[in-house]
Amino acid sequence: MVKFEFSEVSQLPNTGLTGSRIRQTRLSNGVAQAELASNVGISPSYLNLIEHNRRRIGGKLLVDIASQLNVEATLLSEGAQSMLLDALAKASSDQPGIECEDDKAVEMAGRFPGWAGLVAAQHSKVENLTQQVEALTDRLAHDPQLAALMHEMLTVVTAIRSTATILQDSGELDQEWRARFNRNINEDSKRLAQNAQSLAAYFDASIADGGGGHPELPSVQFNAWLSEQSFHIAMLEGPDAIPVSDAVATEPGLISDPVIAAIATSYFERYRQDALALPSQVVAAAVKGTDFDPLTFCREIGVEFSIVLRRIASLPKAAGVQSGLVSCDSSGAMLISKPVDGFALPRYGAACPLWPIFQALSRPATPLCSTVQQAGYRQPVFKSYAVAVPKSAEQFNVAPLLEATMLILPSHSETSELTVGPTCRICQRGVCPGRREPSILAPGF
Repeated sequence: MVKFEFSEVSQLPNTGLTGSRIRQTRLSNGVAQAELASNVGISPSYLNLIEHNRRRIGGKLLVDIASQLNVEATLLSEGAQSMLLDALAKASSDQPGIECEDDKAVEMAGRFPGWAGLVAAQHSKVENLTQQVEALTDRLAHDPQLAALMHEMLTVVTAIRSTATILQDSGELDQEWRARFNRNINEDSKRLAQNAQSLAAYFDASIADGGGGHPELPSVQFNAWLSEQSFHIAMLEGPDAIPVSDAVATEPGLISDPVIAAIATSYFERYRQDALALPSQVVAAAVKGTDFDPLTFCREIGVEFSIVLRRIASLPKAAGVQSGLVSCDSSGAMLISKPVDGFALPRYGAACPLWPIFQALSRPATPLCSTVQQAGYRQPVFKSYAVAVPKSAEQFNVAPLLEATMLILPSHSETSELTVGPTCRICQRGVCPGRREPSILAPGF
């Protein structure tokens, strides 16, 4: 039986840095090692082992040392370096091909907190820049407004170039024709200037809005609204749910654009149907079991597998279930994308063709289950469930339109059955049968 897996790794305070903190604090206070050892009743050699993290320390001895150094014991046993150590581990795991001495991270954070902080800060900056590159790449590739502006500008430039070539190469021209060509160049130049201003204004509006929101595709704006709700729409849940039309009308961000309102209405109608077929309390109670199998669960309660996947992804934060969700139509265009930490999703289309959701499109009504991992060094492993079901009504001699859904959940497994990417332009995979275009990232980025 396929198990429904959750990550429940407990977070314990890191005590490996305690000795380094004691040494750093002692040196900062100008206290000799022998003096401190004598004051707390231990030998200098034993204190030396403690300061080099070769002996664990706690209880009364830690309290006595803290008292002698005039600091709180918790600052020595926990300290800010625990967060720094996590940041160093993240920086190391995100750099494939670079062999970092992981066992020395504790010593580095304890003895050289400034340099360690610099490494962590630079890694954080690289992560932010990578996310910006991904957003800009997706936008340049798929934003229809930007594509239209660029096409118009190229058309005008081509027209100006053609007219100028005629004036240059035709020698003596009739005065009337020369005036006509000059007039065309003047008018096309004005159009080019207007388009350039429109393009600049478009980017200024985008930057002022943080690169998201308006002016975005309506589907992207609606997905951003769903993300703000954590993909749980409380007003459509339970017996007290309000009508779909009222739910859309109560949200200013949805009714401001008729296209967004239409997308929201369609999504809300199915969300309400799903909520009636499978209340969130039932799903939340079921997923708490360690042996929960979504396929068996859907058979027991008599609902479609795709509904179970969507309802798990729509659970409120209080349920404590980390999940991602992707849906697409028969063309492979992404309709809804709920991200989950560690599994990058493109903001627009052109996702990795190796995702199980696209395999589901070729095997309608067949539930798929596999462990997946995105390309990169020490990337987390996820359990994915996918299925494609008919979206249109059955007709004679007409193939049904399909909609596929994929649920993404953290997994305890250390190995994956399938390695995928987010989208080709920012994928780290070297050789890939599904690659459409080269990655903009340097090898080993």
